[in-house]
Amino acid sequence: RGGQKARNVPAEGGVLFTCARMLPTLVPWDDLRMIWLSVLNIMGATVNIAAHLKFVFIISLLLWSGALALFGTRNVVKWPVVFVLGVIILMELSMYVITRLLVHGFERCFYTSKARGLRYRMSTEPTTYDHWLKLGEELDRVKKLDTWRKDSKSDSRYNWSLIARLASQLNEHRNNDEPRKLLQVFAQCTRKNLGGIWKEKLYSVLYTGKTKDAVHGFADELQKSLDWLAKEAADNMSDKSLMHTIRFMTRVK
Repeated sequence: RGGQKARNVPAEGGVLFTCARMLPTLVPWDDLRMIWLSVLNIMGATVNIAAHLKFVFIISLLLWSGALALFGTRNVVKWPVVFVLGVIILMELSMYVITRLLVHGFERCFYTSKARGLRYRMSTEPTTYDHWLKLGEELDRVKKLDTWRKDSKSDSRYNWSLIARLASQLNEHRNNDEPRKLLQVFAQCTRKNLGGIWKEKLYSVLYTGKTKDAVHGFADELQKSLDWLAKEAADNMSDKSLMHTIRFMTRVK
């Protein structure tokens, strides 16, 4: 066995020696050397460019400092600042003109002649609010925006179910002569931006500035209930209920 191991050693050594001799032919040493030389050349060129830029920067800084010292800061800086501001103003004016042209083109392409005529009449003809409102309502009908106004469930920006429920409760308690229950509903209606009905986007859809019929109906129910409490219910209330109503209305005010 010892002799067999001794005979295997030269064989393994021969394989390693053969691989070592074949290594120069397997690895592209010439290509690696060319790549390394290219990297060195690029690094040298980068250093030279940086040195030249540094020199140019120093010369520019010296010239700028000399101009400031010779002619004064105001005279040297004034015209570049005026030029930059003029370019900015010109760019903003150009953007405004382009935007207006795009809007005009959009209206020409997608607005009917009747809608364009109504918009023009709304901006030029009306001398009273009623006249302007009439033109706006007609424009809403032409652009079919009245369908959005009539459909209370078509907008998720407000809680239409809450508004409908409160309006129904106000109407029910008023018709049933129940002032105390009516005041309890009023307590819920005094919350700020109830159900999102005061969101600005709800009033920017229609040209008249109105919003959903459900919101207007809710406001009408509030007004009717207040009028009922102030004019009719007070005659049939007991002194205790009347004082309770007065305290509530004072707090709401």
